[in-house]
Amino acid sequence: MTQTEDLSEEYSLGYVRGFADTHGSLHLISPKATNNLAITFRSLDVLVLDELAKHLDVLGYEYKRYMQSPEENKQQQFMLRIHKQNEVRRFCEEVGFRRKDRAERARKFLAGIPT
Repeated sequence: MTQTEDLSEEYSLGYVRGFADTHGSLHLISPKATNNLAITFRSLDVLVLDELAKHLDVLGYEYKRYMQSPEENKQQQFMLRIHKQNEVRRFCEEVGFRRKDRAERARKFLAGIPT
């Protein structure tokens, strides 16, 4: 685990971008809101999200933590979500996604095209 004060913005940006492509999702908050997106990160290990939170703190993002109750035959999941639209927009502009599907959804969101 790293200390927040030891992290550079450049390193944190790369860390968060990689995490977003592997453990993140860019999705609609509600089916009725065609351009109201959230970015959600999931993990079975809360310590993994603790590390991500340190990097998001360095970059100045607002987020909330959630715990998803386990469904039958599944483990409990921990989530970290960026849901304020100005924060989602900033994330898409500054961090972005390398995965084509997420990058395209982010591009549409930034252009105001319903996703």
